[in-house]
Amino acid sequence: MSPEVPPRRLPPDNHVHSEFSWDTGPRASMLGACAEAVRIGLPAIAFTEHLDFTVWGADDRASTDGVTDRHPANQRPIDSDVYAETIWECRDRFPQLRVWSGVEAGEPHLFAGSIAAHLKASPVDRVLGSLHSLTLDGQLIGVSRLLTAGTAEQTMRRYLGEMVTMVETSDVFHVLAHCDFPRRTWPGGRDRYPEQHFEEEYRAVFRALAADGRALEVNTTSPLWSVDLVRWFREEGGTAVSFGSDAHVPHSVAQRFGLAIAIVEAAGFRPGATGTTSGGAEPAATAGQPRARSSNPRCCTIQAALRARQVIAHSTGYPVAVTAVVLSGVTACSTASARADRTATSSSRSTKPARSAAGVP
Repeated sequence: MSPEVPPRRLPPDNHVHSEFSWDTGPRASMLGACAEAVRIGLPAIAFTEHLDFTVWGADDRASTDGVTDRHPANQRPIDSDVYAETIWECRDRFPQLRVWSGVEAGEPHLFAGSIAAHLKASPVDRVLGSLHSLTLDGQLIGVSRLLTAGTAEQTMRRYLGEMVTMVETSDVFHVLAHCDFPRRTWPGGRDRYPEQHFEEEYRAVFRALAADGRALEVNTTSPLWSVDLVRWFREEGGTAVSFGSDAHVPHSVAQRFGLAIAIVEAAGFRPGATGTTSGGAEPAATAGQPRARSSNPRCCTIQAALRARQVIAHSTGYPVAVTAVVLSGVTACSTASARADRTATSSSRSTKPARSAAGVP
C-alpha cells in the first residue's frame, strides 16, 4: 500500500460509484463502500452514479446539433427505484455515516432536457458534471478514442474549450468532475502529460466555474494534480474544492486523500468552518493564505514527507520541483471538503419519498 501523509480527519468522498453505474464490475457494492467509509473514518459519502444517454429528445442540444448516436454506446440507465431503496438501506445500516445520493451527469450541456426529466422523477442530493466525449461527424465519441500521438494536444485543447461551453451553458451540476479526464489515457503514459502547455485553457475553465461559485473536484483516480494547477483555480477566483475518489470498488474509497489534501493546502486552500450546514452538508475547503505548520504531532514528519515525495514523483509523474512545493510547509491536519449543495433536495427520514434517494438523514 502506498504511504500517505495521514490527515487528522478525512473529508467526505463526494464521487463514488456502486453497482448502479453501468461501468462497474461484480465487486462494486454500495453497502461495501459504506462499510469501508466507516472503517477509515469518513464523515460522509456520495454515490454519484453515471447518468449518460444513448438516446435523447428534441429538447436536448445534442438533437439540435445534429448528433445522431454515440460510440461506444454501452451506457445503461440507472435503476432509480432499486438505487433509492439501497441508499435508504445504507442510511439505516450506517447511521454514523452521512450517505448522499447523486449522479455524475455526462455532457450535461448536451442533454439538459433528458437530465431534467431524470431528476424530476428521481431527485438526488449531489450532481457532478463531467465531460467524457466529444462530437465528431455527428457522433459523440469517447475522448480517449480521439487521443493519438500526433493530435493529442489539439484534442486536449478542444476538450478544455468544450468544457468552458459546458460550464457556461449548464447550471445543473454543483461540482466539475475530473476536468482533465483525457490525462488518464495520454499517449505514451500519464507521466508524459504536458500540463503547463494548457495553462491558458485550464484558466478559462476555472474562470467560468468560479463565476458562480461552483466547486472544482480533485479526483484521486486521475493522476494527482500539481500545486500549480490547483493554484490556477484559486487565482481565477475559485473558492471551493471537492475531494472525489471516483471509486468503482469499495477498497478505493478515499484513495490518496492524504496527498490530495496536502496539494490543495499548498495551493492556498484551507478547511472551511467546522460543523455542518443546516442541510447536513460538509463545509467547504475555501481559498485563503497557506496556514503555518501545525504543532499537532500527527502532522507530516520529515520522514513521511520524503516517503510522500517518492509516491508523487514515481506514481503520478510530477516533476521533483513541484513535489518540493507540495511538501514545503504543508500540514496534513485538514478537514477540507466541498460544499456542493446549491440546489440539493433534502427531506427527513420520516418523510421518505417512494421514488427519491434525496435527503440527508
